[in-house]
Amino acid sequence: MSLKVSQLPSLTALRAFVTVGDVLSVRQAAEILHVDHASISRHLRGLEESIGAQLFERNVRSLALTPLGSTYHRQVRQAFDVLCEATSAVIEARPRVLTLHATPGLAHEMLLQSIPKLADALATWKINLLTSMDGSISPAPPGEVHVQIRYGAIDDLNSGYIQHKIYEPRLFPVASPALLERYPPITTVDQMLSLPFLCSDTTGLWDEWAIRAGAGRAVQMRGIEMPNTHLALQAATLGQGIALGNSLLAKNAIARGELVELLDTDITISAYYLICPSYYWERSPIVELRRWLARELGLAETAG
Repeated sequence: MSLKVSQLPSLTALRAFVTVGDVLSVRQAAEILHVDHASISRHLRGLEESIGAQLFERNVRSLALTPLGSTYHRQVRQAFDVLCEATSAVIEARPRVLTLHATPGLAHEMLLQSIPKLADALATWKINLLTSMDGSISPAPPGEVHVQIRYGAIDDLNSGYIQHKIYEPRLFPVASPALLERYPPITTVDQMLSLPFLCSDTTGLWDEWAIRAGAGRAVQMRGIEMPNTHLALQAATLGQGIALGNSLLAKNAIARGELVELLDTDITISAYYLICPSYYWERSPIVELRRWLARELGLAETAG
């Protein structure tokens, strides 16, 4: 007699049976399956009742398969092995996508230039680079891994995620040579703050930087409010005012002579963080991503 699929015992009961048969311990099987041991016992009793056969010999201190239970276990274990292989094949064949959410400045000044190297290291992955950035990170669809590379940590990070500091840049004011030619040489913070135009962003970094730099008065922003450091730096290259740059985002414009660092300060306020699912920290594609970031930032590999 051949049973139909609809007549088979539940997959949950069969999984409990196979696992208990593997280790011959209800408690150990419960730990493997991350369930309560009482539920394992219920599934075993229900399975024996549904097929009308005793599968285990039970006594106070030991558990053993009956001859019929041993035969059934071997065959069900083979069926589960086939299920595992089939499921693994589907997982391996599905499209794999790595989506990088990065701040606009970081994406433009560093990631965009070197992302082909990451693509070479992750030849079987599709890579998306997005400059949208939420204050939190949410689970990705199946087959996808979403990460953030952001300035500043997330205070209330969702469980199942890790955030790791990868780079702490130095912050300093910059301006275009054309703008500086219109004013006397700048030698103090207070003198800089008296200039008629000051590019600003909305992160509050200017106030923090000025306090640490020893400003004798409050910072009064004058000029166009910029939503991010990247736009502020672009406006600064056009001679529209002074922007607060950092050693990662401003270095290319400084090297090209488009911007000049003002004053001589050594101030750090926050850092860039890599935020990703903790499950992938020691797995592909995050291992390759960490190595790539370490090379591009000139750091030792980002360790856990």
